[in-house]
Amino acid sequence: MSKTQPKTIKKSVNKTTRKTTKSAPIEMLSRNFSKSELSCNCGECEPIISDILVTRLQSLRDICGHSLSINSGYRCPKHNKAIGGAPNSMHTKGIAVDISTSGWGADKLHRFLSLAFSLGFNGIGIASNYFHIDVRSVAAMWKYNE
Repeated sequence: MSKTQPKTIKKSVNKTTRKTTKSAPIEMLSRNFSKSELSCNCGECEPIISDILVTRLQSLRDICGHSLSINSGYRCPKHNKAIGGAPNSMHTKGIAVDISTSGWGADKLHRFLSLAFSLGFNGIGIASNYFHIDVRSVAAMWKYNE
């Protein structure tokens, strides 16, 4: 998958000095998903992010027609263990994301799950306020005990 760079550079203003500073360009993995939003929240590791995951995620977003809020993407083994993730988590392989479903109605939830499965997201975990989806090779579906 080709990576694209936006043409604009993000700017921020220091409220104390009123000086504008430029931050590095955001590295995009697809039209709507950046490397940073799919990376580990530890901020210390280099993420492993599957091109297949990104391609299917972008297709899912395009068909859904609305933004998808990523709660968790790649996790390094150290961070995964620290947050109580499964030892063989698909997140540590760079093939999984958790997507917030807060505020979604039943129709939107059902449509999303149907589309995800039809696009090849074979791992689907259902929680009260998010869905885990991944591109593992064998189908699996579960509900989290919360």
